[in-house]
Amino acid sequence: ELGAAFKTFNLHDVSRLFSGLLLCPFENLQTGQDVVNLWRHEVERSLVDRLPTEEQQDAALHRLFEVMRNPAYFPNVDVETCIEDSDDVFGTFLSDDSAYTVLPEVDTLQSLLEHTASAHGVLHPLHTEAVMHVVRIARMLALVRSSLAFVGPSSSGRSSLTRI
Repeated sequence: ELGAAFKTFNLHDVSRLFSGLLLCPFENLQTGQDVVNLWRHEVERSLVDRLPTEEQQDAALHRLFEVMRNPAYFPNVDVETCIEDSDDVFGTFLSDDSAYTVLPEVDTLQSLLEHTASAHGVLHPLHTEAVMHVVRIARMLALVRSSLAFVGPSSSGRSSLTRI
């Protein structure tokens, strides 16, 4: 059950979704699957991440995958492969020209970010969720007129993730 959380989405959220889509240069989208993967990633970042509970996020992802499987929306695209690749994330911080591209696997990204973290004085290892938070932070910083608020207890790693 998605509940009342979807009532909080507005045109600003949809605008952020399209702004994220427009971050990716056309040259980086070689196939229909690339476009669908980018769209899925942006829906997850713009809409699903804002849901308050993991249960609602799981229900929203299930609904997202149902929409992706509808042949009327994505004809001539192997959507099942896109769903299998749903771990793909996009970002700008690893490309030489700051282009919004698919980032490496989470394990590779984790080791790269831990190396960067040690250069900024963050000496504790990063877990997968922290790596995904860095991806989210970098995405928000790449969008025009965007903002984010870190909420959590003291010593939860908010400033460390921001430094990375």
